[in-house]
Amino acid sequence: ILALGTGVSSIPNANTEIMTVLGNGNVGIGTTTPATKLHLLDGQITQEFTTNLSHSILMKNPSGRNWQLYHLSPTDGSAPNGFMFEHFDGTAWQRYMTLTQTGNVGIGTATPNEKLDIVGSIKIVDGTQGVGKVLTSDATGKGSWQNPSALANYPYQNIGPLPIGANCPSGGSYSTGTITLPAGIYNFIHYSCDGQLNALNNGHNVDIIIVTGVGDATSTFHNFINGSSGSCGNYFTGVLRCYTACTVRKTYGSYSGSSFNVPGANAENTTFIKIL
Repeated sequence: ILALGTGVSSIPNANTEIMTVLGNGNVGIGTTTPATKLHLLDGQITQEFTTNLSHSILMKNPSGRNWQLYHLSPTDGSAPNGFMFEHFDGTAWQRYMTLTQTGNVGIGTATPNEKLDIVGSIKIVDGTQGVGKVLTSDATGKGSWQNPSALANYPYQNIGPLPIGANCPSGGSYSTGTITLPAGIYNFIHYSCDGQLNALNNGHNVDIIIVTGVGDATSTFHNFINGSSGSCGNYFTGVLRCYTACTVRKTYGSYSGSSFNVPGANAENTTFIKIL
């Protein structure tokens, strides 16, 4: 056993042992009974460079399939001042995981742009997984697997109906109020009731207009035809995509020579159903 210590040499047993080397080659710092090749007790290890180099710890085995931990330099092109795990696969070093100085973690990518950025497939097994299930989030952001049928109670909002006395003159337009929808994809269903919405000639259209926000919507041409009062058989559907929260308005238009007015209640309505 080799021991290095500090103390007063003239006083027996007054020395404090600071490093021990056992006969099997184990080295202890702060301990007299090192259990491994290097055993550090109640201390820290510092690796410091005076130049902008990447610091690394290399772990080798006889097969040559080695691992390396890197503290990347401030001038690294992909993740300056980041941390990296590399593996040598027998031919070349492969970077498997990167931690940037901003806290982003990349698996399969050296340049993660989000807190977790994965290039490749993922597997989430928490006991709720199953064939055909979809991953959904609760209000706190916690995800779980759900059956699509359990999500069938989709939220919806309406625009309409047009007020009694509303009038769209020949070649003119009439706009309803607005509603605000969260970001998502919506099916919208529009109906009009013959006899309660009086149309002169054919040639009317309904447009779903995004007033604020980013998105797009299908615009469907629809002719209103006078018929028996209370017959609500005129339907059409469309799709609205709101990439951000959207404020939406419905606008009626009449071509030249066509017009309509609303003599009764519930002449028409449009329902937006959030599906994604």
